[in-house]
Parts: sequence; C-alpha cells; structure tokens
Amino acid sequence: MDRQMVTVDGIETSYLDSGPDDREVVVLIHGAGIGMDGSSWFPAADALRSSFRVVALDLLGYGGTRKAIFFDRSATDQRLAHVGAFCRELGIDAATFVGHSMGGGLVLAGAIAGTLPITHAVSLAGPGGMMLDRKAMGAVQTQEPDRDWARRACEVGVANPSDEMIDQRLERAQAPDHLAAMAAVGQLNRLHPRPADYEERYLAGLRRVTQPTLLVAGGDDPFADPRWVEVLGSALPNGRTLVVDGARHEPHVSHPGLVMGAISDLCMQDATTGS
Repeated sequence: MDRQMVTVDGIETSYLDSGPDDREVVVLIHGAGIGMDGSSWFPAADALRSSFRVVALDLLGYGGTRKAIFFDRSATDQRLAHVGAFCRELGIDAATFVGHSMGGGLVLAGAIAGTLPITHAVSLAGPGGMMLDRKAMGAVQTQEPDRDWARRACEVGVANPSDEMIDQRLERAQAPDHLAAMAAVGQLNRLHPRPADYEERYLAGLRRVTQPTLLVAGGDDPFADPRWVEVLGSALPNGRTLVVDGARHEPHVSHPGLVMGAISDLCMQDATTGS
C-alpha cells in the first residue's frame, strides 16, 4: 500500500488506501502508543483488502501527519474532529470503523456522539478508558526510545514480536517531532481531565449506539482487564464480544485470522435491522 497525503482543515494528513472506490469501506484507527501509526495495522489487516476498500490514517501527531496538538479541546474531541473531516475530504460517507486501543475508544466515542459515518463499529483492546492498568501503561512510556524499549513495547502487544516488528516500532518512535507531540498530549490530558462520572455517562452513551458493534479483548492483555467486553457489551443494544485466549494487547496481530474473520462477519450484519 502506498502512502498518500491529503490536507484536512489545513492539516497535512498521511494515510494508506487500498481497494476500489466502489467497495464497502473499512477505516482503521491505530492506538495511542509511542511509535504507532496507520502502517502498524499491516500485515494483520491485509485479509480485509480482498473484500473491502481499506483506509488507515495517521492520527494527529503520528506518522506522516502533521505534529499538531490543540490545547483548547480534549484529545478525544480533536481526534474525532480530525477523523471526521478526513472522511469528508475523501468522500467517505459510510464505513466500518475499526480501532485499536485508544483508537477503539475513539470509534466508540464517535458512535456515541454520532460524529463519524459509522455503519459498523469495532474496538480491539479499546475499552474507552475503563478497566485499565495505568501503571502497566506508564511503564512503556519513554522520551529516549531505543531497541530495548521497542522490544518491551512490542511485547505488550504480542508474546514473541519479530525483529521486523521491533525495528519498525523503533523507527516510527524516532520520527521527527513525534515524541514532542506525545508529551504535548500528556499535558493536554491534564488540562482536560475526564469528569468524575465519566464511566456512568460513557455506558449511558453506549446504550444509544444502534450500529452493529464488535468488542475484542486479548485474554492476556497486560493493559486491560479482558472482562471489559462484558461490561461494555452489556450496554450495547447490538453488540458482540470476543475474548481471544492467549492474545495480549494486539489480538489482531497475534490472531489475525480469527479477528479479521470476526470483523468481516460483522460487516455482513445489516446495520439497520441488526439481522
């Protein structure tokens, strides 16, 4: 897949795009970890390219997208605005949205707010800020990424990362200004903390989401209690859940056939009737 660039509300945005325009669209949203971007979906998501047009963008501050952070709004709000504007710029008015980790929470937030053109929603290891081990998450933060750090970061996702995976993670982490953007997001989160009743409001929002939705957890995820799929799934009127035994924080990478097959099955579910 070749990288492409588009200007979205004045922001140069990098993305990968594969497949004919007349196919159903799957938009992939990566996680918030240092060294992630749209390319981190592949080769796991290659299986989708035979049936769908697959679009994977780099979020604000990641990959080839401009390292822009706006301090007047929360990270979720500005990322949702950027993804929504990106879809409008590309003429995507209906799509299955698949997010990993923070990206999964972003997909669910977009479904709640109704600000993304979602026909089907998928969250992989993305409980939307609930039931997380923040100490474990903090342990892989860094301002000096080296190969030892990249190995540890990859081991969060899969048990035995390849040398290629480790090298790619380190290369993305060392991209110009990426670490500065990540540090700015940390400050942004302190400026815009979540309200005390966030979880209650979040679950109430999920009860209004009517689109077919798939929640996927890794059974051995070091960042999130896998029972989050039960908690969030019980709130969704049209939800499905999948816990992948033996998977860590990137179940789509360690078990691509199972996870991508479940996503394809979801896309066959009618978004209106839920049949």
